[in-house]
Amino acid sequence: MSRGVENVRGLFFDHRDIEMAVSLNQILRLTIQIEGSRCNLSCRYCWSDHPGSSRRNMTMDEVRTIIRQSTALGVRSIVLTGGGEPLLDVSRVREVLSVCESLGLWAVIFTNGTVVDAALAEELKTFPVSIVAKLHALDDAETADWLAGQTGAHDHMMAGIGSLLSHSWTEDKRLGCEAIIVRRNAEQLPAMWRWMRQHGIIPYFESPKRVGRARSMEEEEFLTPSEMGDVFSLLQEIDRREFNIDWLPKPPIAALGCDKWHYALYVSGSGDVYPCSGVFWPLGDLGRQTLKEIVESPVCRTVREVNSHLKGRCGDCVWNSCCYGCRADAYALTGDPFAEDAGCWFWKPMRASGADAVNRADSEDEHE
Repeated sequence: MSRGVENVRGLFFDHRDIEMAVSLNQILRLTIQIEGSRCNLSCRYCWSDHPGSSRRNMTMDEVRTIIRQSTALGVRSIVLTGGGEPLLDVSRVREVLSVCESLGLWAVIFTNGTVVDAALAEELKTFPVSIVAKLHALDDAETADWLAGQTGAHDHMMAGIGSLLSHSWTEDKRLGCEAIIVRRNAEQLPAMWRWMRQHGIIPYFESPKRVGRARSMEEEEFLTPSEMGDVFSLLQEIDRREFNIDWLPKPPIAALGCDKWHYALYVSGSGDVYPCSGVFWPLGDLGRQTLKEIVESPVCRTVREVNSHLKGRCGDCVWNSCCYGCRADAYALTGDPFAEDAGCWFWKPMRASGADAVNRADSEDEHE
């Protein structure tokens, strides 16, 4: 029997917990931008140049207040990210982690990993936190540096991951690696996937979203939906044959999909609230509202019930009950967060067979 997909601790949740959170109008995860737009790289796919990215950091008092408010709404984990690199300000990260620890919350840090050394890997491991680092190629520094927008970035990323591995960060599912899938690195992804599985790292491979700097990336670097589907299917086959792991090759993150609209929110550095880091469709402003007021608003309820508001092919898909594609791509291309995901390769028309739709939904439950 195949085993289920392992997730980075604190990043994804069991579908039963998600259903309960939706029914109670709660959230399980809150992502907070804590490092403005300051970064030591210039990644070609970064969304930080988007109007929704922030040029201001909230004060620590504001961050503490938001985190405390979140606990009353069911939040279990806080994701630390930035329109830049969060670990450029380790003292601020340390403060946030201490707040999370005092409230019994788990944390997740998204980082490019270039500033992680042995000392930092050791210190951070004392907190209840997971890390998702970046790695866009194994041995092809030229491609990785091109994606990062800086020569030498690949070597620093590999060194950072090495420090995390040497300090046993793979224990208890605390280490993941994010790779952005473009044409330049597509052929290298199977080797990267195997390497991560063999080292206990949870892969987090996704397509670039057409926001921020990615809008200026060469068009030929974006794979067609069919090509992206082939990549996902190949990675799925590797997991099935070599690691006894099974999953559905649906967008937008290989093996993981996306379900965070049901249970998570994104807070920019200035306190604006959005459904996620790729969809800058405003839900509220923490400078004028409490988090509870935003979560309980009609527009936020619409986000929670995203599947019932999908349009076009997404609304007429047998996977509609358990998949909503990539809302970031839909919003970037149409300005409508509920429009069909034109980049999806997994669409199956609902009218094909009612029984087939039920079987597909049941299959999804077995893969979770």
